[in-house]
Amino acid sequence: MRAPNPERGEVAVTVGGVDLILCAEMQAIARLSKAMDARSLSDFYQRLLGGEPFAMRAVLATLVVDGDADAAIEGFGLDDIDPLRQATERAILAHIGEPPGKAEAAAGGSTPGRGGSGNGSPSARSAGGRETSGKRRSRNS
Repeated sequence: MRAPNPERGEVAVTVGGVDLILCAEMQAIARLSKAMDARSLSDFYQRLLGGEPFAMRAVLATLVVDGDADAAIEGFGLDDIDPLRQATERAILAHIGEPPGKAEAAAGGSTPGRGGSGNGSPSARSAGGRETSGKRRSRNS
């Protein structure tokens, strides 16, 4: 099997003893969402991150771009759920980028909810945690 292409967001995973490459392209995500009968993006993502067995089997049927998806589905077991869930998350995040604040947290910078603004700039908040610069958002917006 070929190596995954990280520039395309491809991720390698082994399921049911079968080596696979997943890629979460938009058309594949749409097929996966339909197969899962997801009602919203939130529902879709929560079910994937929760490792719902039906969602994980649907991933195998829709996101595999290299490897024998049918054999992986046949050999799919409970011990495959977490590695497949993690690979699916990496494939999706490759297309949408890292969640806000994750890069700063990894680098030891500020994150929302920990006194920082989440933009990596400690000067955006005063010692009391209030915004000191920039536009202030209305609570009603």
